[in-house]
Amino acid sequence: MTFDTLAFCKRLQDGGVPPDQAEAHARAQADFLADYPLSEMTTKKDLERFATKEDLDRFATKQDLELLGKTITIRLGGIVVLGIGALAVLMQF
Repeated sequence: MTFDTLAFCKRLQDGGVPPDQAEAHARAQADFLADYPLSEMTTKKDLERFATKEDLDRFATKQDLELLGKTITIRLGGIVVLGIGALAVLMQF
């Protein structure tokens, strides 16, 4: 896709931008597009592959993970205590 600097400059002038400023904007825009072609710019379709705010709201929060860690620690501690108790009982026989 080519960038029409003349049309861009004319449109700016029609919007009230002085001709010198309109030409400077057109040159700057043309230089930018030469360095960063439109084919390499991110599109809306590209962004659809990323998580939305709703997706992020469904993910676990730091508090959820802390609670999970505490729950696992308590359960693992209980298993260890039961295992030691069972071992003590078996050693008496």
